Amino acid sequence: MLFQGACGAVWLAHRPFKPVVAGSNPAGPAERRLGGLNLTEEKGYEVRNHKLVPKHEVLSEEEVQEMLEEYDIEASQLPKLNTKGPVAEEMDLEEGDIVKVTRDSPTAGKKAAYRYVI
Repeated sequence: MLFQGACGAVWLAHRPFKPVVAGSNPAGPAERRLGGLNLTEEKGYEVRNHKLVPKHEVLSEEEVQEMLEEYDIEASQLPKLNTKGPVAEEMDLEEGDIVKVTRDSPTAGKKAAYRYVI
């Protein structure tokens, strides 16, 4: 049942509440959180080895030209991939790279998509 006219809420917690400042990393500088999984440099966990992360590969200049001519587009028209993303950081991608992302599809078998790194 909805209460009409409610004007506030009460936060009940079993442990003290710690506010997080925008842009801060609560896990610490050498640690990052991804889906509840602690990723640290010490653990050496590779994001690309996770079963839900599709295959990523950087295209050569020749492959890029073939793909752009095939679809008759400019590289900047492709969907974007940020250099600060976990896969991009792991692969040391640079701005301007074109990445081929290959996913398994129940209807199409394997599906390739292309991303422009910004």
